[in-house]
Amino acid sequence: MSDFHNYNLFNLANTPEGVYSLADGLLPEMAVATGYDLGARPTTEVLQGFVKHIGPAKTLQDNIELVQERLATTSDALTIAADWVERSGSLQEMHGSFANPETPYPKSLGIAVFNTAVGRWQERRAIKVLGLSARGVDISQVVIFAGNRVMAEGEHSEVAEIAERDGTLPTEARFAELYTAQVLREGGIDTEVVSVDSSNGDEIFTEGLNRNEWLFNYQILAVGNAPSTVQVAGQYRIAARSIEDWDNTGSGLYVAGDSIPQWLDTEKALQHIKIHLLL
Repeated sequence: MSDFHNYNLFNLANTPEGVYSLADGLLPEMAVATGYDLGARPTTEVLQGFVKHIGPAKTLQDNIELVQERLATTSDALTIAADWVERSGSLQEMHGSFANPETPYPKSLGIAVFNTAVGRWQERRAIKVLGLSARGVDISQVVIFAGNRVMAEGEHSEVAEIAERDGTLPTEARFAELYTAQVLREGGIDTEVVSVDSSNGDEIFTEGLNRNEWLFNYQILAVGNAPSTVQVAGQYRIAARSIEDWDNTGSGLYVAGDSIPQWLDTEKALQHIKIHLLL
């Protein structure tokens, strides 16, 4: 079964309605649960509207009675969310072409990229790069596209260390330069941090690429972490194609991401269950 971590991009481009059959009809089911009309054929506008529609009510536990009624189920929020997450594939490890994840990496990729995020996610992305390098994937340089969001101490133990040193909480870009990039450099990988004055992921990639068009000359490995791996690669591709007619054959962008286990045995998980649309 195709889901959101192993779909074929060109198949979906030729038959967009196939998006609705991914993960055993996950998106239509979620639309019913949240009271949104997807229509017969997916469009960018419809799917963006769906994301915005879900946004204010994304915690299942707060809306469980209405969701149960719409889905004709007595399952609790944790059971429903666990099923959605498992079917989506968003927590699974990813390796391969972004256009078709079943296509393996070429012998040499050269350049890996990722954008900044919360502290632990930045660290996981750096660790993923180092792990791939240790397994023989040729990565000579990493480019980190870094935003200006001010971080919180709870994101990573190093945030407090940097705050004590600087007298203020770091931005994602500052954290990336002082910690994330250093993790990679200490692992023997040349790393550049491209600082962008924005906290929006799309803008960070777009502005960063406008200032670094040399990247269009290389095959790119976009590195994420579950459940955001597809999102990171997709944001990079959209930003790149807004600047140049890039990756028309699907051979220019590859993707890597780690996996995380589902929460299945604790009530505390109910506080954290979110609906992730990785489109």
